[in-house]
Amino acid sequence: MSEKIVHVMLPSFEKMDHAVPSVRYIAEKANKIGATQIRIQFVPLHATTLANLPLFMTLFKRQMDSDIRSFQHLYGDLNIIIAEAPRPLTKASDWEAVLDEYIVESRDIGLNYAMWIALGNDPLSEIILQTSIASLSHSNLRLIRVPVGYNLQTPQEYFRPDLPLSEQVEELRLLGGHQIREPLLEVLKAPAVCETLLVIRELHDMHSIQERETGFTPNQILKFINSNRISQGKKQELSSSALTNNKGPLIKHKLVKTEKTKHILSPLGIYISGLLRKNEYQGE
Repeated sequence: MSEKIVHVMLPSFEKMDHAVPSVRYIAEKANKIGATQIRIQFVPLHATTLANLPLFMTLFKRQMDSDIRSFQHLYGDLNIIIAEAPRPLTKASDWEAVLDEYIVESRDIGLNYAMWIALGNDPLSEIILQTSIASLSHSNLRLIRVPVGYNLQTPQEYFRPDLPLSEQVEELRLLGGHQIREPLLEVLKAPAVCETLLVIRELHDMHSIQERETGFTPNQILKFINSNRISQGKKQELSSSALTNNKGPLIKHKLVKTEKTKHILSPLGIYISGLLRKNEYQGE
């Protein structure tokens, strides 16, 4: 019977206080899904980091041994394997290529129970963006951030300095996450649905904040769609019944919400329409 393996990658740039709490958090998740092994790989992103990592990894292994003894109820029977050496030095801008390479390698030993990327308190934007893009083709990617330190500017309802760091972990949304993947695919597979979303986005951008919050009527949306079609040289106009059908998936997947017969673009709708929008929809 093959091992059920969870892989953990730790991009290493500056502070690494989050390393042990990240693994503790992931171990709890791994046990819940029936994994039997966690493999941990450090990836240096700077020459100084590469030079110091071996010494830190020696300390990290001792810390992990102590953590496993202290939190046996979380680790259970998981076999924790730490790579003997860090991967070769890479640039943050090359992270997506490194990630793809590691995923291919990991499949040979059992990438069947997810790969987690663990970041500290000040994550690099390149790592977040490139991991998110990679998640579109690798749906088992997970990205977490550990809020190391006591940030007094945290909203009061989320500020819990009394909790262990492993209980303050934030799971970041990725493009490939089911919250985004499913509505994105739903829009992409139906050009008319995409057209409707982009027109609602266009109306959203053209109007004031107050008008955005109250929403747009079906007649406004229909008029704008047909105006765009005419300007693009299309002869077939959209009917009101067809518009109703096209709005259905947008409302179902919470890209658009309806209040008093008006349609309001949700934050998720803004996000996905921004990904899909072309220059001609921005009037450029």
